[in-house]
Amino acid sequence: MVVPKGPFLRLTGFLSIQVTFADSSISLPFSLEGNFTFEQITLKILTEPVRCLRPRQCASGAANVKVNVLASDSPMARAA
Repeated sequence: MVVPKGPFLRLTGFLSIQVTFADSSISLPFSLEGNFTFEQITLKILTEPVRCLRPRQCASGAANVKVNVLASDSPMARAA
């Protein structure tokens, strides 16, 4: 991956995470999916010294997010 030098870095994409246990009686205790964006920008300083680390700001965003905690067919979900 080649990332050109610039005032910001943005990562955008679809993410799907599923957590499982070795115990097969517990089916899919947690899942998360959706479109996510993470961005870091370099802020400008009005009076910038020659060798100054400029401050950075991070932001994130999410859309079409689905979360499932303890699937309904799990014995742990029925007991809860």
